[in-house]
Amino acid sequence: MSPERGAFLGMSLLLGARGLGALLGPLLAAPWAGHWKPRLEHAVFWGYLAAAVGYTLLGVSGHLWQACLCVMLAHFGSSIVWVFSTTLLQMQSDDKFRGRVFAADLGLCMFTIAAGAYLAGRFVDWGYAARNVASVSGMLMIIPAALWGWSLRRNAASNAVVE
Repeated sequence: MSPERGAFLGMSLLLGARGLGALLGPLLAAPWAGHWKPRLEHAVFWGYLAAAVGYTLLGVSGHLWQACLCVMLAHFGSSIVWVFSTTLLQMQSDDKFRGRVFAADLGLCMFTIAAGAYLAGRFVDWGYAARNVASVSGMLMIIPAALWGWSLRRNAASNAVVE
């Protein structure tokens, strides 16, 4: 196989793994979480961690099949974050503000995606290896996971004091 065809096949498999992970994440986690707020919140935390682990390990994967599994895991988790956080927003926002809440949510999400893609591209352009950029991106996903986990613990502690 020519290098061009191999690269095309590899990219196609990685994008397919991304789509499969994004499809399976919420489909497999939703029956467990249902519309129960604490489970949705905990699933968001584990989704962040799955995204972090997936992209961190992507940088050290040595084979295409390993890279596909890493991408699948990352998007399994990130789609749980997206779907379940959106569900939580729906459950907690007042009807008359819901459109504005979702517009702000989508706008911030798209800005973050665009900024992350731009920065990743710039780092690759500056000579950093794509695998290192992927791993560092994964490690950076620990920040929102830690903030979310801290928020969950803080809310649990304040609920325990009230009860």
